[in-house]
Amino acid sequence: MLPSEARLSRSQFSQFLLNKRVVVVYNRLGTLKYVPSMSLQLSVVTSSKAEKKAVSRNTLRRRIYTVFGSLDPHIQGIVYVSKQSYAFSYSEIKALCTDLVARARKAP
Repeated sequence: MLPSEARLSRSQFSQFLLNKRVVVVYNRLGTLKYVPSMSLQLSVVTSSKAEKKAVSRNTLRRRIYTVFGSLDPHIQGIVYVSKQSYAFSYSEIKALCTDLVARARKAP
């Protein structure tokens, strides 16, 4: 799990959404909106409409934070999780997060 300094606070989250330089990449895990940064700052958004159980939502969030922490992609971003992501195993989540980071490095 990422330390609190590596996660976006509520005020940073609001400011991030107003940024004009945001780049968007997609895959089966969800959507990553990001800007290049000197260090990793990330927020993961899960929907209670897609998964009613808070335990499932929090487990997915912790897994994504852990994988991105190990990858250390030097971005400031938000991951919006897709509805199908709650059924993925940890290895699938890791592969999809790696794919998102690879797509982010290729994007302009």
